[in-house]
Amino acid sequence: MGNTIDSSLFLETNKQGVRNTPSNTLGKDDFLKILMVQLQNQDPLNPMDDKEFIAQMAQFSTLEQITNMSNNFAKFIDFQKTNILASYVGWIGREVDWEIIIRNFDKDGNEIDPTIETGTGTISAVQIGDNGIVELKLDDGRIVYQDEIKSVQGNAKNDYETQLSLASQMVGMNVSWINDEGEKIDRATVTSVHMKNGKIYYELQDGTMIRGQQIVKISKSGQNNDYTIESMDVDED
Repeated sequence: MGNTIDSSLFLETNKQGVRNTPSNTLGKDDFLKILMVQLQNQDPLNPMDDKEFIAQMAQFSTLEQITNMSNNFAKFIDFQKTNILASYVGWIGREVDWEIIIRNFDKDGNEIDPTIETGTGTISAVQIGDNGIVELKLDDGRIVYQDEIKSVQGNAKNDYETQLSLASQMVGMNVSWINDEGEKIDRATVTSVHMKNGKIYYELQDGTMIRGQQIVKISKSGQNNDYTIESMDVDED
C-alpha cells in the first residue's frame, strides 16, 4: 500500500489577503522616484532641457516646503489641544450632574418637543473627539459635553492658584508617555509631583521623572480602559 499525504499539509495557494489600497497622495519621496526614472530613461540624443530640470527641482522644493508646513500646522493643532485639555484635568474623578437635550421631529420633518435626559456620573477621562470637541467620559461609558454639565460636585476650579495645585490632580493617574528616544511607554502611574526651577515634573512608580508634554494618554487608576488625552501639558511657562 502506497504512502499518502495528508491534504491538510498542502500549502494554501488561494488565501484571501487584505488588499493594500494605494495612496492618492504624492509625497516628496514619490516625486524624487518619478524624477529619477525620468532621468534614467531619457533619450541620450535628446536629454532633458536644463530649464525643465530646474523647473522640476523647484516643484520638488515647493512640495517639500508644503509638507513641512503641514507637519508644523499639525503640531500647532496638537499644542492647542494640549491647552484645552489641560483645563479639564481637574474634572477627572469629579461627580457631575448632566442634562442632554435630544431634538425630535415628526414624520413631516417638523421639530417637536425635545426629549430631556438627566443623570449623575463620575468623570473618568477627558478626550478630544473626532469633531475636535472635548468629550467627558463618565464611569458608565457615557460621553457628555461641557455645555451639558449642569453642576460639578466639589466646586472644581477652572483657575488654579498655582501650577502645583493643578498638577497634583495627576497623582494616582495612569499615563502613557513618550521618552527622549520617541518611544511610547504604556501604563505608568503618577506617584508624586515636583516643582523644579519653576517647572512641573511628574514622578512615576519606577522613579522616572517626566514633563507634562511627554504624556499622551491618561486614565483613572484602577480602570482597564485607556482614554486618549493627546499631548497634555499642564505646566505652561
